Amino acid sequence: MGFAHVNVMRVMAQGRRVGAGEIQLIDPHHPIAGPMTNVFLFGSFKGKIASWREEPDMLALNTHLAHATTDGRLDYRLVGRADPDPYDPNHLT
Repeated sequence: MGFAHVNVMRVMAQGRRVGAGEIQLIDPHHPIAGPMTNVFLFGSFKGKIASWREEPDMLALNTHLAHATTDGRLDYRLVGRADPDPYDPNHLT
């Protein structure tokens, strides 16, 4: 989970979807970037480079399971299959 910013107007004007590469993680308390916070992300960031490796000249990748399928759909149960979007008003529980 985390706070972020995405320029939704730019993405939509280009006929694209908000996805990987369009979102910038930010600290909502940062004096400059904080006011631009307009997204709260759920899930994990599989494959994100982690900087806490102690070995010199080595990069570590976050290997935690991601709450998404390989095509970017929600997978809250971490079973590799898409779950219904709980924020979709057409979704019936």
